Amino acid sequence: MNMDDTTPSLERVRRRINVALAVLALLMGGGAMYLLLLTSPEVPTRSFGAKPLSVAAVTVLPTADASPVVGYGTVAPKHQVDVIPQVNGKLTYVNEDLAPGKIIRKGERLFEVDDTLYASRVAQAEAEKRRLEGVLTRQEAELEMLEARIANAERMLEIVEAEYLKNQSALRGAERR
Repeated sequence: MNMDDTTPSLERVRRRINVALAVLALLMGGGAMYLLLLTSPEVPTRSFGAKPLSVAAVTVLPTADASPVVGYGTVAPKHQVDVIPQVNGKLTYVNEDLAPGKIIRKGERLFEVDDTLYASRVAQAEAEKRRLEGVLTRQEAELEMLEARIANAERMLEIVEAEYLKNQSALRGAERR
């Protein structure tokens, strides 16, 4: 038996299995539908002869009542901000509303730190900057002077080399005579 003979029979077996599965699925669906119909709940019916419930409207008058209100729990703020300083120093101003339970508006100054230490450090840094600028100016002038000396030395070297070559050729000419 060769392979070509088995191929049609395999196709027939597959087709039969697919048909059997489809029929089985239809039977199961029909059975499920039948069970749902058998076990459906009864819908309650209302007789039209029954009286509706009666409702009465009552007018409510406002009154003042001085009943005490007692509550237990913890009160927590809606927004809370931790203030962490970025610098150290003595406080010269503290906002008077800076207390538990008080409200401080956005943009209000909370603290002011004594700035004399920082102002003296700024003045010291500015003085150091001016000193270093003076040193830089002196060194730039010295660099210019050294560059001029190098240029002069190079010119002198060219002159000396030219004179050396001239004297050397004169010496060779004298030796030949």
